[in-house]
Amino acid sequence: MIRLRKPKPIVLIAGGGTAGHLIPGLAVAQALVKAGWPREDIRFMGSDRGVEKLMVPEAGFLLTTFPGRGYNRRQVSFQNLKNLLKLILGILKGVWSVYRINPAAVLCLGGYAALPASVGAAIKSTPLIISEQNAAASATNRLLARFAKVSAVPIVGTGLVREVATGNPVRELVHEAKQNRNKTRVKRGWPESTQVVVIFGGSLGAASLNRAVWEATDQIAARSSVLFYHVVGERDWEQRPKVLAENYVAVQYDHDLPNSLGAADFAICRAGGSTVAELQILQVPCLLIPLPFAPNNHQQRNAEMLEKIGLGKILKDAALDSIALITEIDLALAAYPQRKKQLIDEKVPPNAAKAVSELIVRHALEIPADLDRKAFGSD
Repeated sequence: MIRLRKPKPIVLIAGGGTAGHLIPGLAVAQALVKAGWPREDIRFMGSDRGVEKLMVPEAGFLLTTFPGRGYNRRQVSFQNLKNLLKLILGILKGVWSVYRINPAAVLCLGGYAALPASVGAAIKSTPLIISEQNAAASATNRLLARFAKVSAVPIVGTGLVREVATGNPVRELVHEAKQNRNKTRVKRGWPESTQVVVIFGGSLGAASLNRAVWEATDQIAARSSVLFYHVVGERDWEQRPKVLAENYVAVQYDHDLPNSLGAADFAICRAGGSTVAELQILQVPCLLIPLPFAPNNHQQRNAEMLEKIGLGKILKDAALDSIALITEIDLALAAYPQRKKQLIDEKVPPNAAKAVSELIVRHALEIPADLDRKAFGSD
């Protein structure tokens, strides 16, 4: 348990934009609170366009946002120049905010939304901790790692300096979902005797995956003993077929996806860092279709982590069609009984959120010279 006396140190968590970047930060924040760090002294800084605008306040944390969005470094256009100028403005405001707040530590989650506060930490020499979600580090984290005290990574070999393999932080509800399989099945009306395939592609969806699923409508209907649960995403929701098989359920978004995955027998999805971490903890066999143009090919590297331990199989996006999809589903479900026996004995990954929070505490309590070191203590 952390023991703090006034003045209370503030921890800034920098990043967002997408759920893949933000969710690990929320998991670490909750781990800090659980360890005794005051909730009001954990603050987020992110983008005024990202998912953090809703998700951070809902989680009960303070949020400061800045203008800016990502830009394509290989493309010259007026919009790109506009995005770059907004990003620079956001960084300037972020640096000013870091000096004003004077945090004890800054956790960088990667992505453009992490730049303002993280650059401020580097300039001010505030302890900076990198949290990398992917097996291949993002450009932002590669840039900032040289100024960081430590880089918390899912596995060693991401390309960052001062790596510590903590795993990828996930929300507490993911750990809970593994124990909720039977409860979730009863709640959803999914009989235990029915094999369930969960298909998803992120909040916006994955167009190639959605197209392959819908082209396989007849094959899905023919597998009446299998339930197909498809999280379509916002982008393609209106494009879904009007006539659907009885054993196929489509939803635009699933706010309780960890429990859905925890109750599944097989999953089909992209290979984002948070997705891969959650599948490993939930021990759900999966077919991974890496985003072909992901920066630094990080989704391919993420997928290879699960393939190496026998939990996932990789299918290239270019090879994805209805025939390949149904073939892989049939093979996976036929092998599931034996795979389920193997999973019982497999070691669950460590609590990465706790591990990263401990790194933050360790460096945050290296109190700056202008503060009274005796004001802090830890148990």
